[in-house]
Amino acid sequence: MLTPPKKIVVKQSPGKGFGVFATDKIIKGELIERCYCITIGNKIPNSLENYAFSYPPGNEEHNFSVLPLGYGSVYNHSDENNAHWIKTPNIEMHFDFIALKNIEIGEEICTNYGRMFWKRHLNIKNYER
Repeated sequence: MLTPPKKIVVKQSPGKGFGVFATDKIIKGELIERCYCITIGNKIPNSLENYAFSYPPGNEEHNFSVLPLGYGSVYNHSDENNAHWIKTPNIEMHFDFIALKNIEIGEEICTNYGRMFWKRHLNIKNYER
């Protein structure tokens, strides 16, 4: 059973639109959020292309794309990310967002979108890969 995340909130992120921020201290290795994923296939509608994830994660030849529910599609990118996502062990169609280091109250939680995201999104301005 999924429970709403308790230590995070979505709010404005300067220069990025919305983002996910810590409302309480999060410890390295802690589960930040578990998100159920909806399959959207391989033909991603333009309106969803910036929110879609490859499934399974970490696989350059991904099987299909998904849209994570909860706050999953709101985490912003950073090359110095303080969190990452993994396929939830033993549960299909779920991602776990995990802290890579301690995250302080008020700090934005960012993941690294990975090379495949940037290859698919060459039209995004102000970001070179």
